[in-house]
Amino acid sequence: MLFGHEGQHLNDYINDVKKAIELGVPHITTYPFFDKKHNSETYDKQKQMYETGQDQLKSNGYIQYSMVDFHKKDKKKSNYSTILLLFIRSSNGILKK
Repeated sequence: MLFGHEGQHLNDYINDVKKAIELGVPHITTYPFFDKKHNSETYDKQKQMYETGQDQLKSNGYIQYSMVDFHKKDKKKSNYSTILLLFIRSSNGILKK
């Protein structure tokens, strides 16, 4: 899951994390979004998103086994490095799978 891209707010990302949890996704990989506009303000925003998402995942039974990877405690750890889960936020703010 990409986080910290232009126009994304903390609540947007947390709602995306909650949706992944609700869907029962067994493995989640999170990545900060980088572009040429990356600066200290962007870094602070991404740090807050990362830490809040990390707390949300851990409090819902996910184990963190690398800087970016989380897997559900009660699920067998995947042999695949990443399961990609994309959420597309439409202009009206509704998530689509």
